[in-house]
Amino acid sequence: MNVKIEINAIKCGMYVSELDRPWTDSTFLFQGFLIENDEQIRELQEQCSYVIVSQERSSPDIFPSMSRVVEPVTRPQAAPKTDTFTSRTVSTEQNKNAKTGLFGFLSTAVQIGKELFSTKPSATAELLQDQDRAALDAQERMEEIRQQAAVASLRKNFSQQTGVTGKISHYAIEASIKEEIAPAQNAAIKFEQEFTSNMLLEMTGVSLSERIEVAKDLLVDVVDSIIRNPNAMMLISRLKNIDANSYRHAMDVSIMMISFGRQLGLPKAELNSLGLGALLHDIGKSKVDQLILEKPGKLSGEEYEEVKKHVNFGVEILQETGKLNKVERMIVERHHERYDGQGYPNGLVGEDIGLYGSMAAIVETYASITTEQFYESARSSAKAISTIMALRGKAFHPELVDQFAQVVGMYPIGSIVKLNTGEVGLVLEQNKLWRLKPVITILVAANGKKLPRPLMLDLANAPLLDANLADPNLALAIVDELPVGSFGIDLKDYFL
Repeated sequence: MNVKIEINAIKCGMYVSELDRPWTDSTFLFQGFLIENDEQIRELQEQCSYVIVSQERSSPDIFPSMSRVVEPVTRPQAAPKTDTFTSRTVSTEQNKNAKTGLFGFLSTAVQIGKELFSTKPSATAELLQDQDRAALDAQERMEEIRQQAAVASLRKNFSQQTGVTGKISHYAIEASIKEEIAPAQNAAIKFEQEFTSNMLLEMTGVSLSERIEVAKDLLVDVVDSIIRNPNAMMLISRLKNIDANSYRHAMDVSIMMISFGRQLGLPKAELNSLGLGALLHDIGKSKVDQLILEKPGKLSGEEYEEVKKHVNFGVEILQETGKLNKVERMIVERHHERYDGQGYPNGLVGEDIGLYGSMAAIVETYASITTEQFYESARSSAKAISTIMALRGKAFHPELVDQFAQVVGMYPIGSIVKLNTGEVGLVLEQNKLWRLKPVITILVAANGKKLPRPLMLDLANAPLLDANLADPNLALAIVDELPVGSFGIDLKDYFL
């Protein structure tokens, strides 16, 4: 059972399942955690008036002595349900006009969503729904205002630096994902065909200078797509995990850097520079022994020192072309610097790294974690962002980490996820207020068999699980992100 606890009564051992405000209005990344130390208690007391605590997930010795201060939380009771979402009674009329690609997939999923939850509401119910929608719209608007204030404060901190403009550009979503997916794919394919990271590593001098000019032209379409809707290009980037020969680390970093710059309100000209600088960030590796770079095991101290030289090599190579501006140079020169001064090559500390170098440090790390390496397998997006959050204020600029988390989310669009029911789904859309509760479509039942028709739902408004389960108040939730290709799920079948 969930109980409401006044903030002055919280203690270590309690499991906080909800706050008195949206999680995005707090400093807590994870929506649900066990209180383990006094610092967590202080943070909660500074930010909340009360919290909702799960008795079942708290330490066993907590609640016998807490009967005086707990207040049961009642929730609207859903209709009786079975133990998984997909096993509930659903109208299963055959779709005689099946469509393919994202349009057909989404239209089918939306229709099933209507079948699942459609009952004709009373006038009172309609009024309550309107009030709920208005309240949600207000919450989302407040979150937008909070994000804009955070970006303004962050940009002001860096505006003292030469070359960093204080002007903030505001970008609205101009196209839906299904509208933007084709232009994004075309821009990415065109870029790949004309210009790859391998070409960069093979070129120096005049030939490299010419290729940089080509890259600048190609990046215009990529930047335009990201401005219209960054999620489409980010999704296209995820497809590289299926076809590793097509998409490279440099392109991933470039796409994420442009998306990051959009989040921070950088002007379009700087978005182009962010993309080019990110594309070139590792060009110095062309002068490092490839046997070291491709070594499958841990590097020796001497080998690691050799690898570190690629940063200065990269700056030297690009200086020869005379094509590097300040933004691009800072990315190449500082993407391995760290907020605590433990980076290289210059051991810069804090905001001395600069805005662009600090951004590149975060993005390059995220891309490295989520990409297959010679020495390590690719890890999930959730693992990558959790790793970066754990280094917030240590290796990485704290406020920039917060903004980057808004860009990629815990579960990016296209992530294959497992629910606490055992079912498997695909993330279709991020939730602005609850980052751990995206809109998904369930594709695989708990028995491991693919469903004949996808089931679409918003986890932020998901029904409660069956009362026969261990925790009757436990809502549908993601428990794990699965590798790309799990259960034979090919993202291209759903998004292209």
